[in-house]
Amino acid sequence: TRLGLPEVTLGLLPGAGGTQRLPRLVGIPAALELITTGRHVTAAETLQLGLVDFVTDHNTIEAAVKLALSVAGKSLDSRRISTCKCPRPPYADALFEEAMQRVRRSARGAIAPVACVQAVHAAATLPFARGMEQEKQLMATLFTSGQARALQYQFFAQRAVSRWSTPSGARWDTSKPRPVHKVAVIGLGTMGRDIDELAAQTRNPELVVGMHFFAPAHVMKLLEVVYGRRSSSQAVATAMKIGKNMDKISVAVGNCSGFVGNRMLRPYLDQAFFLLEEGATPELVDQALEEFGFAMGVFRMSDLSGLDIGWKVRKAKEMVSKTHQDCRYSPLGDLLCERGRFGQKTGRGWYQYDKPGGRVAKPDPWLHSFLEKYRAQRGFVARRIDHQEVLERCLYALINEGFRILEDRIASGPEDIDVIYVLGYSWPRH
Repeated sequence: TRLGLPEVTLGLLPGAGGTQRLPRLVGIPAALELITTGRHVTAAETLQLGLVDFVTDHNTIEAAVKLALSVAGKSLDSRRISTCKCPRPPYADALFEEAMQRVRRSARGAIAPVACVQAVHAAATLPFARGMEQEKQLMATLFTSGQARALQYQFFAQRAVSRWSTPSGARWDTSKPRPVHKVAVIGLGTMGRDIDELAAQTRNPELVVGMHFFAPAHVMKLLEVVYGRRSSSQAVATAMKIGKNMDKISVAVGNCSGFVGNRMLRPYLDQAFFLLEEGATPELVDQALEEFGFAMGVFRMSDLSGLDIGWKVRKAKEMVSKTHQDCRYSPLGDLLCERGRFGQKTGRGWYQYDKPGGRVAKPDPWLHSFLEKYRAQRGFVARRIDHQEVLERCLYALINEGFRILEDRIASGPEDIDVIYVLGYSWPRH
């Protein structure tokens, strides 16, 4: 048994007096933590917090009857939470200030966690009736916000992706997974490999599906299950079931270069590189994206995953040495890789780090000088670039590629793309 107040994850706050009653019942610190995170707690923890009266692990009906008999015929006035004063520790002001700073930092622009802190503050400072009125006003604001609609859409989208379909007519409700007794794992980097080419080299191409995990695989919840032209519906269903057993949110996608996530990443990176050529810095681009709500800007993400990964793919496709006359191509990433700047793993990339494997990104004067020389050599005149331009160019590149993916029927619906980008690439849920 687990209890919680998860409304904040849907862009709302606990209604029916949840923000006013919980602080009176368990205290301000615990109430702030539970309400602003939506975390569920175990039965043992609820008892420790004072959220429940009694916990039993056997014969719940007998235990419930026993508890009811113990209070039968007695006045319940002392148990009425609305008449209790909210316990206010002497450090309450500092507690609320710290909580507000924490949620503003972690929520990355989401308004529901901020409203939750404000509602609990009302419980601590106002009579119950006025606190309820404050909760009602905050809830009305959240109800009509675009953020609540976006978070609720994402909630249902994550459940919709399990109802997969393919252009050939295979569907989740008519395809049964088969027991897996043995498998052949083709351990290849899926960023640059064609599932159909791999399947053609096997005796049973109908059994070949791709499973694209996102790094770090033990942390990331997303799994792209890639079906090829000859993948059977049973093979897709089996891979989806394996993903579910691994506690992954699996999305079935068609076969193309980069599948869905990394295919969308290319135009996103292209625009980021073009912005550097035209006068931006990695810090400016990342700041704009992180203020928008991304957990990590495009250049910090590139340093984390490793610049050499994409470089190897581009070299394999002969994009590095190729003359690009039909489209704009920025060699900035290639030039950094040629200098051994692979990101965090080498301590140098788009940023500099204290040591190889370091995590704290710092602006790199060498890179700024390199960009100035690069622009001068290639005829670029640096100009002022603001955050709005960064967002328009980077985000529209992602959105446009998403529509192309739908046109190509690589994804069966927009929910597939949205779930992939929220879970795999930190697109803000709100």
